[in-house]
Amino acid sequence: MTNLRHTWSNFRINASCSKIDRIFVSKEGLDLNPKVYLKGLPRPVSDHCSLFIATEGPQGGATPFRFEKMWLQHKTFKDSILSWWHQTQVNGWAAFKLQKK
Repeated sequence: MTNLRHTWSNFRINASCSKIDRIFVSKEGLDLNPKVYLKGLPRPVSDHCSLFIATEGPQGGATPFRFEKMWLQHKTFKDSILSWWHQTQVNGWAAFKLQKK
């Protein structure tokens, strides 16, 4: 498990803790996703934590924007940015617009 040492606790002053929760994964499942990891989720009510299986690598979504200083020296940089900025219409407050654009 990547984030917890134990999956169960009795929550007493001198707590007893254990890794008693298990998962089952088939060989076929591991063949499809060879790089998996197990993560314990928060346990707001139960004395056991839920277990989450995740695959390594990109989890989808947009990639973070990376700015390269050399772009400023390109002759069409400023015009391209202005054109792209005005092509995208977003409604909302200023910080929301900036995030979406």
